[in-house]
Amino acid sequence: TAAGVMPHAVLSAHAHNYQRYTRRIGGQQVLYVVAGGGGMPPQPVAPASGQPVDSTNEVTYDAAMQSLGYLFVTVSAGQLKTEFWPLGQQTTPFDPVTVDLATRTVR
Repeated sequence: TAAGVMPHAVLSAHAHNYQRYTRRIGGQQVLYVVAGGGGMPPQPVAPASGQPVDSTNEVTYDAAMQSLGYLFVTVSAGQLKTEFWPLGQQTTPFDPVTVDLATRTVR
């Protein structure tokens, strides 16, 4: 904040499951994804339905899945897209998300 720089997304791993959050800061939305679906058996994860993480309502817990898999990220000049592909015979990704880079909104 002090530097005047805000990320569009924060990607991390380690937890052996998939989790997605949205943080609201100064009228902007920042995508947070935990995608650690490889290497070990998947860890249990609490269900997510867009509920606030705490009483500030600045962060919501939007999606979760207990599964092995991988995160596919596509970036263009106008948007950043993420898709979680669970291990198996799926033909569509779980929780596809788009970040509009101009408006800084997550949809």
